[in-house]
Amino acid sequence: MPHWGRRPAGPSPPEVRLRIAVIGGSAGGLTAALLLARAGHAVTVLEVDHLEPAADVETAAAAGFRAAAPQIVQPHVLLTTFQEILRERLPDVDAGLRDAGAVEATLQSQMPPTLADRSPAPGDERLVLPDCPRRPRPGWSPGSTSSPSASGGGDNATMQLVVAPLAADRRFAPARREAVFTAVLRTIPLYASWLDVMDPITDVVVMGGLHNTLRRLVVDGRPVVLGLHAVGDAVCTTNPTFGRGLSMTMRGIVDLLDVLTAHPEDPPGQVLALDDAVGRHIAPWYADQCRTDSAFLAALRHQVLGAPAPVPTQPANRLTFGQLRAAAPVDADAFRAVWRVMGMEGHPDDVYTDAALFAHVRDVLAGGPPASMPQPSHAELERVLSVAV
Repeated sequence: MPHWGRRPAGPSPPEVRLRIAVIGGSAGGLTAALLLARAGHAVTVLEVDHLEPAADVETAAAAGFRAAAPQIVQPHVLLTTFQEILRERLPDVDAGLRDAGAVEATLQSQMPPTLADRSPAPGDERLVLPDCPRRPRPGWSPGSTSSPSASGGGDNATMQLVVAPLAADRRFAPARREAVFTAVLRTIPLYASWLDVMDPITDVVVMGGLHNTLRRLVVDGRPVVLGLHAVGDAVCTTNPTFGRGLSMTMRGIVDLLDVLTAHPEDPPGQVLALDDAVGRHIAPWYADQCRTDSAFLAALRHQVLGAPAPVPTQPANRLTFGQLRAAAPVDADAFRAVWRVMGMEGHPDDVYTDAALFAHVRDVLAGGPPASMPQPSHAELERVLSVAV
């Protein structure tokens, strides 16, 4: 059983209202259980794996891989929506993270060196990331990257590097082997400089099946089932390189809590109200991710596999996430817009149709795409991928 610590000062919780079984002891399942229990519900967590509390953080990390949840060892990030809900609904847990050494990384600390205007702007305080104190080795100076799919910072001066090729590009299959994985990263100068001052501490961990999915439990205005509510990945999964999973999960948990508070004895009303919340708080991000991924994958298939060039279908006077990301390395407004969309702090439609931002990004991109990080040629990649180990 997890130990959650002392209840914060305040009114006593109400008497037990509902008996609830939470299926899955994930971060989302345990957070849901904690919030529901503090609201006065009787909660039981059902988990297929046999989990014992670890003696310390290092032991927990060493035994972190679970066959039922392979994504645990992949990079995770706590973006704006997650942090704001955590501070509001679980202030003691937020304080516990800070007591354990977590600090805030400002938006300016995430800016790439190519961005000339690094001055603070109103709203930057909401676009912070939790970070861990670094105890770097001599020579450690990794710089910054605006791509969360490339790397993830961790505790105790650790760094996680990720290779995310097209699933259809079978040439990357050998990158499962450590020597080939490292050779691929060394074809990129920035990552080669990181590898020079880092020591590997794990094997290469493979993850697949990265699909965008959305599940609704209301069809034609009628609940599909009563008494069963979905949150987290059971509702929606999106491209994990955007790091929205935990934010969507937290948003869904508090929506469930609020729905049960408003409709404690109305199972049909619970389902309808929670589906309405999914439509407002989850579905727009799912749709945005599908559009973004479709355009990006079409471009990659054209560049890498020789597929037909994609035909632009974007409406006039509306930005795409790809355009924002292209301008972000050299324009602070676009950079902020990227983090607003990724952090679920600004609704996609509001950001993409902002007239001033549209005109500004259009002017930035009119001079041609900004210079990107040096990349290996196809010949270089094929050479390192074909090396026998």
